[in-house]
Amino acid sequence: MVTENNAISDFENVTICLLFLIKYNNNVNHEVAWKTWIESGNSIVPFFHYNPELPVNSSWIHDHLLPSNLIRETSYKHVIPAYMSLLAYAIRMCPNAKWFIFVTESCIPIISPLKFNNLFQQYSKKSIMRWTKCWWNPAYTKRANLHKLPERYHLGHDPWFILCRKDANLCIDFIRNPQTNSIFRTICDGPIANESLFAIILEYNGCLHEVMNATTHAADWSRRASPTSPHVFNVVTSKDYVRFVNTFIESGNYLTCFLRKVRN
Repeated sequence: MVTENNAISDFENVTICLLFLIKYNNNVNHEVAWKTWIESGNSIVPFFHYNPELPVNSSWIHDHLLPSNLIRETSYKHVIPAYMSLLAYAIRMCPNAKWFIFVTESCIPIISPLKFNNLFQQYSKKSIMRWTKCWWNPAYTKRANLHKLPERYHLGHDPWFILCRKDANLCIDFIRNPQTNSIFRTICDGPIANESLFAIILEYNGCLHEVMNATTHAADWSRRASPTSPHVFNVVTSKDYVRFVNTFIESGNYLTCFLRKVRN
């Protein structure tokens, strides 16, 4: 387990942090594939925000758990505390990391370590996050409490994305600054704030236009598993999986690195 006693020097060579939010069974689907992919690329380290009420059976995950005192209560509609706890810890422990990538247990990499390394070398100073004006009416849908904010902050974005170090620091500063903490709390008191907050923070700081507005995590919403969940791929070697991934990337999504959702 990663603890507060870990020396920062242990992570000095880390360039990329994978920030996993795992909750349902404290596992990562296709763990072997993840470990192989991580070990074949840049200096990458995973950190795991987990469910403290369930056992952690994987030694790999156990070695990279967030310290127990940094675990935050989460639910489908309120997960920002976990995001920020992971992000703040990774920033502090990995002083030379340039990318911070949010992923879940049902994500899997869909590009080679070489291609991922090429993207990183080219865009390591950029955040990559698909964002837009909110696709709901804030007057009727209270997501992220956007109805309490000026119209310029009526924004929505993908829930899984990549932050560069500069933007990651802006997100943490937004919480810690008394002048903006009240805005942060207003947003997080509303449901599903994780699909608005980060774009709002970057817009507040005048740098949202610098974000590469692109999808990093592919998902098949044409076949929903539920009203709030995309299609679940059962076998990653199936023709269905391969066809979707190839088509998605060939459709101009050249910055896409991961797929969700995938079962074991």
